[in-house]
Amino acid sequence: MTLKHHVFRCGKLVDTDTAEVVPISKDTCKDLVERQIIIVPGSNLMLNLKSNKESFSATTWGVIEEGSCTPGGTLHAKGHIWENAVRNTEIEVEYHRGSGIVNYENDEINFGQTKCKYSKGKCYNVDLGDIFWDNLTPACEDEICYYDHN
Repeated sequence: MTLKHHVFRCGKLVDTDTAEVVPISKDTCKDLVERQIIIVPGSNLMLNLKSNKESFSATTWGVIEEGSCTPGGTLHAKGHIWENAVRNTEIEVEYHRGSGIVNYENDEINFGQTKCKYSKGKCYNVDLGDIFWDNLTPACEDEICYYDHN
C-alpha cells in the first residue's frame, strides 16, 4: 500500500507533498486478499476493492465540502507539524497471490529471485512489498512431498 499525501492549510497558502509505503500486518493482508477490504492507516477509511490493484483519493485530515474547507487541527506526520491542516491522500493498493518453493532443511522459501527465512512467516521485498505465508510442516519424512494449496 502506498499513500501519497498533499497537505495544505485552508486557502492553500502553504502546501507540501509527501509519500509513504505503509507496512501491513499478516492479518491486514489476509483481509485484503480474502475479503478485498482494507482500513487505511491514519484514517477511518475502510476500502472495498474490486480488483487486486486500485487507486483511490480521499480527504484524510480535515474536511473539504461544497467548496468550503475545514481544517482538521494540528497534523503530525513524518517529522513535520502542520497547524490547521487539510490532507488529501491518493491511496494505491495492490496485492497478489502466488506460490513459493520451500527448502525445509535450509529454512528457506523462494519467490522467484526473492529468498526468505521460511520459519519467520514473512519478509519484505522492494518489488513485491510485504510477503506472508503460513508455515506448514511436511507430513512425510525421508521422501519427496508435494503440497498444492490452491
